[in-house]
Amino acid sequence: MVTHEVSGPTPGNMVGPRDFVGVRYAKRRGSTCFLAGMSTQHPTMPEQRGVVRVGSQRPS
Repeated sequence: MVTHEVSGPTPGNMVGPRDFVGVRYAKRRGSTCFLAGMSTQHPTMPEQRGVVRVGSQRPS
């Protein structure tokens, strides 16, 4: 599942708006639940002006 989370600016604008695009995976095996996730890029969720994209380092 691909998720897109957005946070607004903090009071006093100490930290500006941020967003995070991630891929998540969950699997239950018996009484055990495995959860995994990481940042990703997705064509329908491009970076937006004025919002800092949070995630893994990308090659320069």
